[in-house]
Amino acid sequence: MRSPCLVIVSALTVVGCASSGQAAPEDSAARVTIMIANEFANAVTAYAVWPGGRRSRLGEIQPTRTRTFETVRAGDEISLGLELTAAPPVGTTGGPTGFQGGAPARINPEMVVSEGIMISSGEGIEWRVLSTGSLVFRRLVPE
Repeated sequence: MRSPCLVIVSALTVVGCASSGQAAPEDSAARVTIMIANEFANAVTAYAVWPGGRRSRLGEIQPTRTRTFETVRAGDEISLGLELTAAPPVGTTGGPTGFQGGAPARINPEMVVSEGIMISSGEGIEWRVLSTGSLVFRRLVPE
């Protein structure tokens, strides 16, 4: 007789967990699409940076390439963090100095972070890393 009781309690626990009201990570409304176009002379590693400093590594983007990433939304505001993944080409001024405002070049500079952008569930953002090292963004229209 104890077995049926355990089955009922287990079933109620599963139902209670399933109806907690929080979006599952697989839920597309809880995800954010991030497109990054790298027009800079070097490869960059991109991070989604959320309020409180939490960051999620998105991946590496080679020069003149565009990549699209999806990540779980972890707040109402998102920033883009970038790290250079290569030294500047020999004989050029591109590379680490482009992200440091003219500071001495380092092969592994600290991550630079863009200003925050308010974002809703299911929304997307495109960032462009310009050849000058500047960042511009636009909102992506949901499909």
